Amino acid sequence: MKKFSKITCAILLCALVLTTLLIPMQAFAAGNATGYQNANDVVYNTNGKYIYNWGARGETATFLSKYAVQFYTGSYTFANLSNASGGTSQSNAPSSALYTQLKTLMTSKHSYQNAYSANNDLLKYTDCQNGGGKISSFYSGKEIGPNWGEGSWNKEHTWPNSKGLGGKDEDDIMMIRPTATSENSSRGNTAYGKSSGYYDPNSESNGKYNLRGDCARIFLYVYTRWGNTNGNGEYATWGSRGVMESVEVLLEWMEEDPVDTWEMGRNDAVQSITGTRNVFVDYPEYAFLLFGKAVPSNYPTPSQSNGVTPPKPEDCEHTFSDATCTEPKTCTKCWTTVGSSLGHTAPNAEGLCTRCGEVLEVKTTHAGTQADPYTVADALKVGATLNGGNSKNIIYVQGVVTSIGTVSSKGTYREKIVIKDSSTNQTLSINTANPNTSDELNIKVGDNLLLWGYLRTNNSSQMVEMGSVSGTYVYYSIVTGSQGGGTVTPPAHTCQSKCPTCGGCMDASCTESACLTKCQGHQTTPPVTSGTSIDLTSESNKVSASGQKLEFATGSLKVTVDKANSTTDLVDQTDLGRAAKVYQGATLTVEYPQMTKIVINCDGGTYNNKTYISGFDGMTVAGATITREGNTITIEFASATNKFVSTGLSSQTRILSIDVYTSSGGTVTPPAHTCQSKCPTCGGCTDSSCTESACLTKCQGHQTTPPVVTPDATVNSFKSAVANIQNATTMDAKFTAIKTAVELYNTMDAEQKAQVTAEFATLKTAVEDYNTNATLQNANSGNAVSLALQIVSIVVALATAFVLLKKVF
Repeated sequence: MKKFSKITCAILLCALVLTTLLIPMQAFAAGNATGYQNANDVVYNTNGKYIYNWGARGETATFLSKYAVQFYTGSYTFANLSNASGGTSQSNAPSSALYTQLKTLMTSKHSYQNAYSANNDLLKYTDCQNGGGKISSFYSGKEIGPNWGEGSWNKEHTWPNSKGLGGKDEDDIMMIRPTATSENSSRGNTAYGKSSGYYDPNSESNGKYNLRGDCARIFLYVYTRWGNTNGNGEYATWGSRGVMESVEVLLEWMEEDPVDTWEMGRNDAVQSITGTRNVFVDYPEYAFLLFGKAVPSNYPTPSQSNGVTPPKPEDCEHTFSDATCTEPKTCTKCWTTVGSSLGHTAPNAEGLCTRCGEVLEVKTTHAGTQADPYTVADALKVGATLNGGNSKNIIYVQGVVTSIGTVSSKGTYREKIVIKDSSTNQTLSINTANPNTSDELNIKVGDNLLLWGYLRTNNSSQMVEMGSVSGTYVYYSIVTGSQGGGTVTPPAHTCQSKCPTCGGCMDASCTESACLTKCQGHQTTPPVTSGTSIDLTSESNKVSASGQKLEFATGSLKVTVDKANSTTDLVDQTDLGRAAKVYQGATLTVEYPQMTKIVINCDGGTYNNKTYISGFDGMTVAGATITREGNTITIEFASATNKFVSTGLSSQTRILSIDVYTSSGGTVTPPAHTCQSKCPTCGGCTDSSCTESACLTKCQGHQTTPPVVTPDATVNSFKSAVANIQNATTMDAKFTAIKTAVELYNTMDAEQKAQVTAEFATLKTAVEDYNTNATLQNANSGNAVSLALQIVSIVVALATAFVLLKKVF
């Protein structure tokens, strides 16, 4: 028998390792079954807070995801809910204790209700397969993407709009699925069912995919979460005029098509967006209990409970996760808890919980000063703890620019800048309505920003941003490049009346003389604002009305509501003194000479479970900013305009009246200021060659030296290396990224290591996950090479552990 040299053996070993890694990844890429056996196996692909669907069609879900387990706590555990009494029939199920508790659970957790248009971007998370890639058509499995709009596609309302929807339920991504246009047309608004005249969701794939259970569970979500139990108008919930043929068909489909991992993965993805889940996916048992039926024997459910409490604790070899301030010790196999969560300690002097370090309160002594700025991740934590949305403290945040909004028509400000940590995917949006020009800002993607300003939570975009407070923009200290150091003290300036040219003050009572000095000559008189209003409930203001256009006018103010693609949608109700209805997709036009602002006053009443005020949410118009507070929508223009045209409303809006404003009077002369070196605190100048003495006077005391900080290249490289591990999509890439991170860590001194404790913990977890996945992939690679791969697995695991144990652990 021929003997092989040590070098030859090493080469063969490496080849086997590569084979071991490539085989499962190829299967993964092909969209086959995930092979996940329990919640701990699941590998999540995320983008910020969003989770990509990690499951596969047709692969029965035999476990609850970790997000599902964490969703059901307190009085909403399976043991408690399964003991609540359901109904005995279709008629009394909605009045049962179980229905009420499930509705309360899903509603209370529904923290963000997305706009309809937002689904175009969000469906790539919920309706992909195996953790990313292309969007999958719900009925046929055809692929689009990875972005919406690539091809002929529609958003399918599984519960048709015309059959009982009338509020935010019609926007809910839980029940909206992507489909090819032909599939959407084929289904129309036909009720689901198996009898003649009903729609079978399996027909589009010719039976390749069984979606009957999926449709039944989505139906139950809308039925319970939104309370759509009796239909609307001429439509019912059950039967051919409704959405589902009958309770009997519903439960038959539930049993015929058990929950698959694609549904469980989608439930996780939707929860990351809205905060809530479809309880009938996690626990399909509730469908039977809700209508007073026994759970079928041997029915495969994710909890494997078959209608009873999950496996007894004594039947499980417990593996407990560590207790946290908010979660008790929990067995990762049967989810038994031991003890209770500790609960956060009162915030210390820095506003932190002393047990877990979570930011509980914004403190001026905590990180967030210029010398020790917040990271983006920490800023997001702080934002999440704010009551009322706005922090009253000005804080510093540092991060890298990842995108920059467009420059307005006059080039006077950036609409939005987004920065992120170099070591995370978390981003922070900065509202930069700043009077500096784009050249003076001199910001580009990749710059390292240090900025100070107010922190606020933007509920409409589900982001924490540096933004305006009470409508008054903060003028940020923004410096590009490597920064920090210096001495910068935010000015204690309380003036409310600002000069729009230089940011100085027009208030004679201002005690900051430099501010007044700077403003002199720029504006001699305050601007005079005038306006007019039109009542859209008044018959006297109506010019004409038809099914596709309503026209109103008073004096020079003209308002038109137009839905040209329909002849029946628009309804004139001015004779009843009711608000004008501006339907979804309609165009609203407002015409008036030299408008600088439009205020739209909406009807805040609730009709059919919907308040019609959100149609402008998320809308973008070049040269304008659109905001909403309560029932009032404000549109402000960067420069005066004679005509405003909406870009199509995302949902119906009911308008009572519209106010328009113009600005006139005053004399504004832009300063002939050429200084390039700006004080980041007040906008003054730090250039000793500046000839504008008022600017220098204003700046004195704000900044003694330009900010200078030399980032620790090794620390930053290590953080980036750890981030590369998380972003790696193949085992080869993960191994290379881990190796790079370890080598960097081994070159760091104690002071540097103290700066990367969080990243080091992430690295340890990544190593454990890598070894676990390598072992699992080896075991699944086939019997023919089973022994060899097991040996390779052991060598890989030991070799990796050895590399890390040698100097790191």
